[in-house]
Amino acid sequence: MKEDLVVCGLHARPGEKIHAYVDACGTDEKIPVTLIHGRYAGKRLVITAGVHGAEYPGIIAASKLAREIDPEQLTGEIVIFHVMNIGGFYGRVAALVPEDGKNLNRVFPGTANGTVTERIADFLTNILSNEVDFYLDLHSGDLHEDLLPHAFYSVFTSPEAREKSMEIAKKLDISCMVHSHSDNGSLFGASLHDVPGLLIERGGNGIWADYDAEAYKRDLYRILYHLAMYYTDYAQKPLPNVPDYHTSIPLYAEADGMWMPRIGPGNFVKEGDLIGYITDAFGNVRQAVAAKEEGLLLCVLSSLSVKKGGFLSYSAVRQEAGHQH
Repeated sequence: MKEDLVVCGLHARPGEKIHAYVDACGTDEKIPVTLIHGRYAGKRLVITAGVHGAEYPGIIAASKLAREIDPEQLTGEIVIFHVMNIGGFYGRVAALVPEDGKNLNRVFPGTANGTVTERIADFLTNILSNEVDFYLDLHSGDLHEDLLPHAFYSVFTSPEAREKSMEIAKKLDISCMVHSHSDNGSLFGASLHDVPGLLIERGGNGIWADYDAEAYKRDLYRILYHLAMYYTDYAQKPLPNVPDYHTSIPLYAEADGMWMPRIGPGNFVKEGDLIGYITDAFGNVRQAVAAKEEGLLLCVLSSLSVKKGGFLSYSAVRQEAGHQH
């Protein structure tokens, strides 16, 4: 007899779907979770959204998927954590967990006795230790970021796990896939248990436009299809080739001021190409921001204000280098 799907003390029987809130980190915050236990035995997929609470399209896509999937037609198990950073979501805080001011995607694998952010990371790392076949972390451009759809996969997993991640990335409607060299993000937490996975980026600017959420949802269905978990017509539609890049190179502000971008995501840049300026309040240039390497511009700051040391852009490039994402 097929066993129940058990997560966080919740039990879902074969053919059952459960929506609930769980105490993930020993605080008053509750994380919404959906367990979908397929009628047929198969792979286990874990999905997280809202690691950054103001990145909305992935949160909406996860919710749509949770409502639509019929467990009677599902082969395997899906565990969806709808909003990992509840405090940031309700506080409309960019990137950080407001309880301690830390970035959840910079503290993995976390610690059970740490701050709120570190405890959430520890909670998720432990979830990923439990016979997970694939992991998806759904991100978007934050309140102040404009980006081109793309996906990261970790260099820290085994060659077999990396190959599985790349094969799934090739099925998505994205501009490219990029090696993640982060040793403190969600993909690193998964890599500690050799779980293949992707961190996907789609949409941004604090907008949850339905076309972004729907495009995200279609990609989720494609992933389920290629994991042999769920049938969908989306998988039959041809998609453009997804190139593979070795890393991403960020650019940061060297002065406080007003950010004036000259090109946006989707442009190919060469070393020295102008991406934008930082000016003072009177329009005097404080920094001319140029590309460091040849590559594909993936994400650009979309807010006017920027502080010294603040993020401006990142590009996918072909050569090896280190960048955390």
